[in-house]
Amino acid sequence: MKKIEIIASEKDKVLNLVSKNISEISFAYANKLLRQKDIRVDNKKVGDNVMVQPDSIITVFVPDDVMAKQEIAFDIVYSDDKLLIVFKPKGIEVTGEGINLSNLVCKKLENKNIFALNRLDRNTEGLVLFAVGKDNYNNIKKSMNKGEITKVYMAEVVGVPKWDELTAVNYLQKDEEKSEVKIFDKPVKNSVKIESHFMVVSRTSGGTSILAIEIKNGKTHQIRAQLAHLGFAIVGDGKYGKNADNKKFKSKTQKLTAIRLKFAFKDASLRYLNDKDIEVKPTWLKV
Repeated sequence: MKKIEIIASEKDKVLNLVSKNISEISFAYANKLLRQKDIRVDNKKVGDNVMVQPDSIITVFVPDDVMAKQEIAFDIVYSDDKLLIVFKPKGIEVTGEGINLSNLVCKKLENKNIFALNRLDRNTEGLVLFAVGKDNYNNIKKSMNKGEITKVYMAEVVGVPKWDELTAVNYLQKDEEKSEVKIFDKPVKNSVKIESHFMVVSRTSGGTSILAIEIKNGKTHQIRAQLAHLGFAIVGDGKYGKNADNKKFKSKTQKLTAIRLKFAFKDASLRYLNDKDIEVKPTWLKV
């Protein structure tokens, strides 16, 4: 069984929330899971289509074979004998139990020796880097740890920053029980230093802004939590944003996309990638 957790971003019936937030599950199949007692709200089994309050945690248990039958589209935007760059859609994890992007890529290419080099949250879309073979994985990972790969994201946030650019240095602490992180301005116990560079791309008339974000070695939920800490939560973020804002801007999924990978490899065998300009457009961005 695959365990999937979602956080209710608005007040709604449990079946609506499950089918809206988990792309692999239809309303009808969610109803079947409900009858089988495979859906819980705040760790309590539910058998009826109950009303769920904002911030409640919905846990859904889905058989692996059912998840595997779902058609999940993904695009390979670049490939060579060393690596692949894949556009991950929302609603699927990069690695983990059951169906995931790594398994799908290996299956499509009929090659089990393909390994993910970076991660994205389940509901974050965008570019994921894969290495072909363990030797290439170790080599590229070593370069990543040296800061030779910059990841660029685009997000729509609530609010209008007064600054055009900002480099934010904070400290991130994981809260394993709540499956979230906390951000601090000074070091605290078990925290790690994080750094993100934010640039305003545009300011909308509706009270939101489009930002570009650059990070090198990102941590879990780094961008989402750090932006919320700065007072500019990502539109549609049910964990770190405000339910009232998500309802106001009518966004049921977070508007965050990994749009670009910038390479500055020093290894001679990888330098050819430094001239590659691989960039995608967020599916949520209106032209």
